[in-house]
Amino acid sequence: MSNSGNRTAERTLLWLNASYGLRFEERHANCGYRDHDTGTSALYVLDEAVAPGQEYALNTGLGVARNALYERFDHSVQPYSDEALAQMRGDWTWTRGTGAELDLRPVAAARAAAADPDIDPQDNYRAVMLSGSTGWCAGPAPPSPPSTTIPR
Repeated sequence: MSNSGNRTAERTLLWLNASYGLRFEERHANCGYRDHDTGTSALYVLDEAVAPGQEYALNTGLGVARNALYERFDHSVQPYSDEALAQMRGDWTWTRGTGAELDLRPVAAARAAAADPDIDPQDNYRAVMLSGSTGWCAGPAPPSPPSTTIPR
């Protein structure tokens, strides 16, 4: 994930959704999980500041179940606010993870921060379709990571 805006995001909300043939290898303590008919959703509150132009990786794993065939992995990021968290939680019941907290890990040198704010939330979401056979899962190269843009 990256921040392509021009302000630091002090906290970030990260939503992940893995279809039923994929599984989260660890359930992190700073995350709520919700199992549903089509898979599992995870909602993380990341307390690390996300600096403008910096790209980060998540230090977690996603497993592939033996029944994986046509799978989907969705993810979105946005700046944290109490309102955004309440909206993402909706009326569903989320169960807090018990593993180590998920932390961000810088993966590249910072890019130049945007000169003007970009407040288009449409570029904060990505979906990756995965397909495979005989227990092996492959798919297209994932698109560039979603970015969180913080308006001035």
